[in-house]
Amino acid sequence: MSQRFSIVNEDKRIISGALMIADELIYRNNETMGEHYVKFSADTIKAIAIKFAKKQYNQNVNLMHDPNQKVTGVTMFESWLVDNQRGISPLKGFENVPDGSWFGSFYVENDEVWKSVKSGDYKGFSVEGMFEYDKPM
Repeated sequence: MSQRFSIVNEDKRIISGALMIADELIYRNNETMGEHYVKFSADTIKAIAIKFAKKQYNQNVNLMHDPNQKVTGVTMFESWLVDNQRGISPLKGFENVPDGSWFGSFYVENDEVWKSVKSGDYKGFSVEGMFEYDKPM
């Protein structure tokens, strides 16, 4: 589930964007189920975000879901779930996402990764995890 990010402060090397959008259909294709779509509810995203924080995964970053491409010097320092009732808004440009969508900001001090971000080699975030299917769609 890849979500676009943007460079919000080039001098400070900050990138921010959506990590997971609540109820967004995400295309998948695997041997077991073939082509299909999955989606994550606001409650599921909240549980994922809490587990992420409790396990202190804010520095667990790899490139393109490749465990052999772990990187250092990329740290999530902000994380929030959209909750308009509480006044917690999405980033500019995402005003219409549903409550429960997850956003984050990362500080990129790794020079190689920063160069790749700036050149457009990496365009978004993708939350990696082992997820079970609740029921087929």
